[in-house]
Amino acid sequence: MIIKLLLKHKIKLALAAVCYTAVLTYFCLVTPDKFSNIISQSDKVIHALAYFLFTISWFVAGFNLFKTESLKLYVYNFLWALSYGVLIEILQHYCTISRQGDFKDICANILGTVIALVVMRLFFNKFVKS
Repeated sequence: MIIKLLLKHKIKLALAAVCYTAVLTYFCLVTPDKFSNIISQSDKVIHALAYFLFTISWFVAGFNLFKTESLKLYVYNFLWALSYGVLIEILQHYCTISRQGDFKDICANILGTVIALVVMRLFFNKFVKS
């Protein structure tokens, strides 16, 4: 039932992943004047949460593409999130005045991605395969 629901809405889910990525990109590259107090207190937690959601959205979109939960899907999602995160940090370092790239941010991004992939694995084992 969950599989049929996901497959029925594949274009919407892919569009949601693209839109989330666009919004995330905007917030990663814009000057953080309006929300700097919130971010300075919990920057790494926000990074992990943002990449958790990023990975979940692309995992669901990828599931609709591959039509199966496979190791390839996990690897592609991990590599996509890692590549995107590194690219954003490079852009912050070289293309913005008010932001700077940070290796700790990349580590927080990876943590959020790994947690998301573990959650998706548990979800598929509990609800989809049973």
